[in-house]
Amino acid sequence: MNNRRAVVDKIHGALAGIAGPSLPGPAWEAMSLLEGGVGLTSVQLLELISTLEQDLNFQFEEEDLRMRTFGSVDTLADTVMARIAACGAQG
Repeated sequence: MNNRRAVVDKIHGALAGIAGPSLPGPAWEAMSLLEGGVGLTSVQLLELISTLEQDLNFQFEEEDLRMRTFGSVDTLADTVMARIAACGAQG
Protein backbone atom coordinates (compact mmCIF):
# COMPACT_ATOMS: atom_id res chain seq x y z
CA MET A 1 0.00 0.00 0.00
CA ASN A 2 1.65 3.21 -1.13
CA ASN A 3 -1.30 5.54 -0.59
CA ARG A 4 -0.70 7.75 2.45
CA ARG A 5 -4.41 8.63 2.76
CA ALA A 6 -5.28 4.93 3.00
CA VAL A 7 -2.65 4.45 5.72
CA VAL A 8 -3.98 7.44 7.68
CA ASP A 9 -7.51 6.05 7.32
CA LYS A 10 -6.34 2.67 8.67
CA ILE A 11 -4.73 4.43 11.64
CA HIS A 12 -7.95 6.38 12.26
CA GLY A 13 -10.02 3.22 12.11
CA ALA A 14 -7.70 1.35 14.43
CA LEU A 15 -7.65 4.21 16.92
CA ALA A 16 -11.43 4.54 16.85
CA GLY A 17 -11.77 0.82 17.52
CA ILE A 18 -9.23 0.90 20.34
CA ALA A 19 -9.85 4.26 22.06
CA GLY A 20 -13.45 4.68 20.91
CA PRO A 21 -15.35 7.56 22.45
CA SER A 22 -12.35 8.59 24.54
CA LEU A 23 -10.73 10.30 21.51
CA PRO A 24 -10.52 13.97 22.54
CA GLY A 25 -12.38 15.80 19.79
CA PRO A 26 -11.40 16.90 16.29
CA ALA A 27 -7.91 18.17 17.16
CA TRP A 28 -6.68 14.75 18.30
CA GLU A 29 -4.85 14.01 15.04
CA ALA A 30 -2.10 16.48 15.90
CA MET A 31 -1.83 15.24 19.49
CA SER A 32 0.59 12.70 20.80
CA LEU A 33 -0.99 9.28 20.82
CA LEU A 34 0.55 8.74 24.25
CA GLU A 35 0.45 10.71 27.52
CA GLY A 36 -0.59 14.33 27.28
CA GLY A 37 -2.54 13.65 24.10
CA VAL A 38 -4.86 10.84 23.13
CA GLY A 39 -3.51 8.95 26.14
CA LEU A 40 -3.32 5.39 24.82
CA THR A 41 -2.39 2.90 27.50
CA SER A 42 0.45 0.45 26.92
CA VAL A 43 -2.09 -2.28 26.17
CA GLN A 44 -3.91 -0.05 23.68
CA LEU A 45 -0.59 0.86 22.05
CA LEU A 46 0.25 -2.82 21.60
CA GLU A 47 -3.20 -3.40 20.13
CA LEU A 48 -2.66 -0.50 17.70
CA ILE A 49 0.72 -1.86 16.63
CA SER A 50 -0.66 -5.36 16.14
CA THR A 51 -3.73 -4.14 14.23
CA LEU A 52 -1.67 -2.02 11.85
CA GLU A 53 0.85 -4.79 11.24
CA GLN A 54 -1.88 -7.30 10.45
CA ASP A 55 -4.09 -4.99 8.38
CA LEU A 56 -1.24 -3.49 6.36
CA ASN A 57 0.98 -6.59 6.18
CA PHE A 58 4.26 -5.20 7.52
CA GLN A 59 6.25 -5.29 10.76
CA PHE A 60 7.54 -2.46 12.87
CA GLU A 61 11.26 -2.66 13.58
CA GLU A 62 12.61 -2.24 17.09
CA GLU A 63 13.94 1.19 16.15
CA ASP A 64 10.39 2.28 15.29
CA LEU A 65 9.09 1.62 18.77
CA ARG A 66 10.05 5.01 20.16
CA MET A 67 7.90 7.78 21.56
CA ARG A 68 8.57 10.00 18.53
CA THR A 69 6.89 7.43 16.26
CA PHE A 70 3.67 7.90 18.21
CA GLY A 71 4.00 11.69 18.41
CA SER A 72 0.97 12.12 16.12
CA VAL A 73 -1.01 10.36 13.44
CA ASP A 74 1.34 11.97 10.89
CA THR A 75 4.53 10.65 12.48
CA LEU A 76 3.00 7.21 12.82
CA ALA A 77 1.88 7.29 9.18
CA ASP A 78 5.41 8.31 8.12
CA THR A 79 6.87 5.30 9.93
CA VAL A 80 4.25 2.91 8.55
CA MET A 81 4.80 4.18 5.00
CA ALA A 82 8.57 3.75 5.37
CA ARG A 83 8.17 0.16 6.63
CA ILE A 84 5.74 -0.73 3.86
CA ALA A 85 8.15 0.70 1.28
CA ALA A 86 11.03 -1.28 2.84
CA CYS A 87 8.97 -4.48 2.69
CA GLY A 88 8.23 -3.83 -0.97
CA ALA A 89 11.89 -3.19 -1.74
CA GLN A 90 12.91 -6.47 -0.08
CA GLY A 91 10.24 -8.66 -1.60
